[in-house]
Amino acid sequence: MAYSSTQPNSHDLYTNGNITIPASATSGITRMRVLCISPNNSSTILPCMTINLPNSTGEYEDYSVNIINSSPLNNFYWSPITSPTTGANVEATPTIPGNITYTVTSTDYQGCTLTSTVSIFVNDSIGSILNETACDTYFFNNQTITASGTYYDTLINSNGCDSTITLNLQVTPTYNQTENSNVCSGSSYTFYDGIIFSNIITDTSHISQLVSMSGCDSIVTTNIHVNPIYIQTENMNGCSGSNYTFYDGTIFSNIITDTSHISQLVSVFGCDSNIVTNISVQSINTTVNQFNNSFTANETNASYQWISCNPYSILVGDTSQSYTPTTNGEYAVIIYKNTCLDTSTCFTVSGVYVHDFINENQVLIYPNPTNYIVTIEFQNPYFVKSNSEAILYNCMGEIVFKENIKPNGKAQFNISSLSSGVYYIRCAGYCKKIIKE
Repeated sequence: MAYSSTQPNSHDLYTNGNITIPASATSGITRMRVLCISPNNSSTILPCMTINLPNSTGEYEDYSVNIINSSPLNNFYWSPITSPTTGANVEATPTIPGNITYTVTSTDYQGCTLTSTVSIFVNDSIGSILNETACDTYFFNNQTITASGTYYDTLINSNGCDSTITLNLQVTPTYNQTENSNVCSGSSYTFYDGIIFSNIITDTSHISQLVSMSGCDSIVTTNIHVNPIYIQTENMNGCSGSNYTFYDGTIFSNIITDTSHISQLVSVFGCDSNIVTNISVQSINTTVNQFNNSFTANETNASYQWISCNPYSILVGDTSQSYTPTTNGEYAVIIYKNTCLDTSTCFTVSGVYVHDFINENQVLIYPNPTNYIVTIEFQNPYFVKSNSEAILYNCMGEIVFKENIKPNGKAQFNISSLSSGVYYIRCAGYCKKIIKE
């Protein structure tokens, strides 16, 4: 409560000050005396409304004070709370452990203020950070964790405060993988654990038990498949004077003798593949025997084609082993055998006369067809030269029988042992087909 006073004498001296009313004061009107004491003097304060004692110094005044109950507080200011700072109730969030004092100043509707303090001891909220690495799984906060990440758990410490645990987890898997590899037969293989298998000739497997950089198990199962090394031999026939290209691209030209070559290749699996090729040269005998004006190729079991050399022309129908020219000239024979072909040298025929050949009507062949004896008979023996032969061919041009023609102009073949089919009889430039039943 503020007050001011003036002395009752002629001096206009004013004094003022503050009087604190105790909170225990009773409501109502009461008397209060204010005494002004001069410096270096002392005096006894007398009750209100009494007369000064004889030897007192200083001045006094009496006041009547009406004490009224204070009105409710309605404004509050808190410190050191940041937000909000007003209100009868606020929430404080201390961030530093230890003793913290909070001050609240309140003001009522009469303008009276009241300041109060409250001290709080903040216990330490202990937190921790864990950096962990685990293989496959990690147990934390009552759960099994399988993925890397940051995880949290809140506990109550001995002070009754929250204690937060932060887990930074790196989960590394346990490796269990299978690998398939191919090797060539007889080779070696080094597995992941350093084990070496040598001279592998059959499919096999091996388990390498390792430890990864993170310290976790790493199991590798390696399955080995063995691919073969090919070593094969091939026998081929070649015509004399021909060329041959081997598997490795090597070419032998004008081969006239048996030969061999090894082609060293690589298979589709990357393994050795060696092929030994043996070449057997097939030679054709191109010599021709001449009897009178008839010619016979000495190569048997072949196909034949007689030709005229000058001018060159194919003698159509002359495909037997033997040939009798009907005119003078140069002749040769082309021989086919086992996919090979060769030609004889040309030979000259210059002694062919008209009487060397006979008319078809001058020769009789009977019976035809037959399955036993076939007879060749010349109507005029004059046309039969000495040592003339009748030759029986099969349809392949192979000579089956030869028989000299007798002076009476006859010759016979017993064909009972032959297979049924078509045969040909040639003699004195004449050729006739017969049928064996």
